[in-house]
Amino acid sequence: MEELLGREAEIGEVEERRGEGGKWVLIVEMRRKGDKEELLEIRGEAWKRWGIGIDEDLTMEERKLR
Repeated sequence: MEELLGREAEIGEVEERRGEGGKWVLIVEMRRKGDKEELLEIRGEAWKRWGIGIDEDLTMEERKLR
């Protein structure tokens, strides 16, 4: 995250789960709203560099936590 943003990011909890199709999913809590919004804007760069996707889709369980 910090490499994409070009600065230090304030990260909360990180959870690793096995997603659909056996892929691994990292759920990362971004403490600063601006960091989250900026990452969503530049998510294409993460795909180009490392082949990883960044999105804001939340499961029902995650929505309840909000």
